[in-house]
Amino acid sequence: MTKLIPLLVILLLVNTTLGDMTITFDEWPNGNPIVLPPPPPDVLLPITNEFSEWGIIFHGGTEIWNSGEDQPSPPNLLTSGMTRDGVTVEAHFVAPHNPNISATVQWVEITQDYGAASGGNVFKAYDIHGSEVDSVSFNMSGGTFRIEYGGGIHHIFANGKDSLDNLTFGDITVIPAPSAVILGSIGLAFSSWKLRRRGTF
Repeated sequence: MTKLIPLLVILLLVNTTLGDMTITFDEWPNGNPIVLPPPPPDVLLPITNEFSEWGIIFHGGTEIWNSGEDQPSPPNLLTSGMTRDGVTVEAHFVAPHNPNISATVQWVEITQDYGAASGGNVFKAYDIHGSEVDSVSFNMSGGTFRIEYGGGIHHIFANGKDSLDNLTFGDITVIPAPSAVILGSIGLAFSSWKLRRRGTF
């Protein structure tokens, strides 16, 4: 049995987590500042895979903005629908070591950093199958809004006319492809069979 331990450790490492992560949108993962000039004019910075090493990919329409005003968490935030379609943030979780592998988290929270008069803001979470698992309305500047789902959150989405900041999420859990599960099962069975033949299991 002891000879199976290294193999089990390798399998567990597929789901190695980074711990809770917070994206402030003021710094890149390498620690360099995200510098944007304040308006006028409004300068919007689209983001996609810049934070993939932290286990998250942002979709088109997610843009960083420096409002130039004294919001709760300056200088940068995720802009809302002032100049476009109302999407504030959209993203999905991936394996930090390989953004082509899907992943989930148990919880996500985000702060409304600017504006609290428009109403109609909604923060939603979806599972790996694309089914909505929960949603929360928000309309309080400086308020933090959280969604938890034990079955795993894969995709998040928020829209409205108010801006968001400080996206925080829990441990990343990698979802192994079915082929990987099958190969892993075959490998364990084969190792067990070999050890039994040697009389060491």
